[in-house]
Amino acid sequence: MRSRFEDRDCEMKLLDSSTDKTVQMLERALKRERHARRQVEKLLELRTKELDQLNCDLTRQADQLSRGEETIHSILTTTNDAFLMTDAAGAVKDWSPRAEQLFGWMKCDILNRNLRATILPEIPGAVNPLQSLLGDSRQGRRVATNARRSDGAEVPVEFSISPMLRDGQFVFTAFAHDISERQSMQAQLAHAQKMESVGQLAAGIAHEINTPIQYVGDNIRFLEEAVRDLCRLIYAYERASQSQLDSASAAQVEDAATVAEQIDLSFLRDEAPQAVRQAIDGTERVAQIVQAMKDFSHPGTKEKTALNVNRAIESTVTVCRNEWKYVADMKLQLDPSLPLVPCLPGELNQVILNLVVNAAHAIGDKNGPHALNKGTITISTSAEESGVAIRITDSGCGIAPENLGKIFNPFFTTKSVGRGTGQGLSIAYTTIVEKHGGRIDVESQVGVGTTFTIRLPVTIAGGIENTTRRSSL
Repeated sequence: MRSRFEDRDCEMKLLDSSTDKTVQMLERALKRERHARRQVEKLLELRTKELDQLNCDLTRQADQLSRGEETIHSILTTTNDAFLMTDAAGAVKDWSPRAEQLFGWMKCDILNRNLRATILPEIPGAVNPLQSLLGDSRQGRRVATNARRSDGAEVPVEFSISPMLRDGQFVFTAFAHDISERQSMQAQLAHAQKMESVGQLAAGIAHEINTPIQYVGDNIRFLEEAVRDLCRLIYAYERASQSQLDSASAAQVEDAATVAEQIDLSFLRDEAPQAVRQAIDGTERVAQIVQAMKDFSHPGTKEKTALNVNRAIESTVTVCRNEWKYVADMKLQLDPSLPLVPCLPGELNQVILNLVVNAAHAIGDKNGPHALNKGTITISTSAEESGVAIRITDSGCGIAPENLGKIFNPFFTTKSVGRGTGQGLSIAYTTIVEKHGGRIDVESQVGVGTTFTIRLPVTIAGGIENTTRRSSL
């Protein structure tokens, strides 16, 4: 049997062995913990650097946003255009200092108020442009209209409008530009172009006036001689009536009869009234030409006025008669029941003139300068459901299909150098479509002729939106 000491010694060895294993385990655990701590420290250091970098980036972005906001604020403060923002219903959500100057409304007074109740009031019988502005998702739309200031005065303004999504809802941002000076310059330019047209037509107009003036002068000279002869006859009759019925008075009566025969009294009795009538007709013709000139060359108004389109056509045709009478017969088929049309009279006259002169040139190009047979220009008017239609048809050379899409472009012309500037149809398009909210179409066949159709609305629109140029084959 083992002794007690041997057992204790064995137990001690076992204990030492267990202790060694425990120590080894602790050492390994401590080593793993140190390694994990180093890994955590490295990860923490990496994350700290990333957070520092992210913080720097965020700080830089915040600075950029702040500078951007300052730049935007500076732009909105210093720009010549007013800036405003509305919600989909038209309530004002932002209002720049320039908007305060342009419209007279302070930001604190107009915020959350509707444009309909402030700068764009409802117009009875007219289309408020706000309805079209706030119902369209296209970017950069432009519309011109008259806006109302806080003092009640009106100012012509062009809006450039774009929608954007903000906090999950659509809002509309708009830049408003005062176009008073532009409209004034456009009016001066239009009048200058009209005066240029009048200057070019001056020789023809002088000829048109000269013809009736000539036969007025001839008839007046005839009447002058007739009055002189009649005065001789009257004097002879007076002498005969003052004498007694004797041989002397019989001789005086015979003298009076001789004078009546000399002056051909029966001829004067027949021709003098006709001469008076022709003189009156001549003066009326001159007055008609002068009135047509006044109607055509009048500067007009900045606002649309109710116009008798038929009379405008007659006046313009009279003014440019010398341009077409040698190459074409003019047929007017004007609807007498045509309603008055709200438009800019002077500019519409210019459009009609351009189209009539173009028609005369097209007929001249087709038939030649010395053709025996004239062409035909037909101008007709008719009332339609949405307005009034004006059709100008010629029997000229027509327009080539490849040119139909370009005829309304500025400076495009098929005429020879010095005969056309390429501005006539461009001005016509701008006037009809952009200024009157109407439409101008063209149908043409080479060698047969061309028809331009102008359609004008009878309702005054509060704004005129740009549309796509149209031409139909």
